Amino acid sequence: APTEIYTRSIVGSVRCVQETGVSWTKETEDELRHIVSLHNGKNWKLISLELNKLFKGKNFSSKQCRERWTTCVDPALNKLPLTEAESLLLFMYHYTYHNKWSLISQHFPKRYSNTLKNNFYSCLLYTSPSPRDLSTSRMPSSA
Repeated sequence: APTEIYTRSIVGSVRCVQETGVSWTKETEDELRHIVSLHNGKNWKLISLELNKLFKGKNFSSKQCRERWTTCVDPALNKLPLTEAESLLLFMYHYTYHNKWSLISQHFPKRYSNTLKNNFYSCLLYTSPSPRDLSTSRMPSSA
């Protein structure tokens, strides 16, 4: 029976298969874990070659293997939601570094920079007043 195809993001929600045509399965991710452990995550070209030998007909590039590892498969990744303290730090570092997410992520071990960016913008979305709220709010009167 064919292995069921799935993908997941950092926070565990389901997303579409990447446009590259390469689909990741639980089996391919398990093999990626095994091969990375053999090579200590050092030689992504060799890792992709070994993965492609195991799965004929698939063509995983070294970049795809590295990105899948760093965004989804690495067991050291912290996939839990940010704590309140981490969220506050995120806003402080954004004030310092602006949109330089790679620099910001250096202050958050085991967090992927794209996860931090997504969290930052979702916090803005849910905490910012809507334009309708701004137009109906009362401005302080000058006395």
